[in-house]
Amino acid sequence: ATDDGASRCDGIQSDAPGVWYSVTTAFSTLLRASTCDAETDFDTQVSIFRGSCGSLTCVITDDNSCGFQSSVSWSATADITYYIFVHGRESTSSGDFALSIEEYIPAVSNDFCDNAIAVSNDGSRVTGSTVTASFDNVGQCVVENTGPG
Repeated sequence: ATDDGASRCDGIQSDAPGVWYSVTTAFSTLLRASTCDAETDFDTQVSIFRGSCGSLTCVITDDNSCGFQSSVSWSATADITYYIFVHGRESTSSGDFALSIEEYIPAVSNDFCDNAIAVSNDGSRVTGSTVTASFDNVGQCVVENTGPG
């Protein structure tokens, strides 16, 4: 594969080689694209785009949500084609991978921003877990966001 210059998405850039896949759903749903697999043998990034080739818009990207491999979830709209770009982290990052695309059902109700749980500012506390959360790629806030939340 070659570097086609399309790998800038959500502030993450790579000049590594990559390959493209596409997916379209008949209904709106949450989808997950993942290279988190024992067959993946290099530092991957997964970037999701929509639009048309030559005029793509970044939806979301991930780098290292499962070790050096990547998994990303997004809200897919019915009858929209999404382009999945699997590429390396560095210009020398290339290798073999296994990519899975599946419907994603969040294990926790507040896994996405749209479902944020309101909390009180009266000093009471809440508990939660990020164990089954997806990587939301909310961007950088003082430090790089590289984990699920």
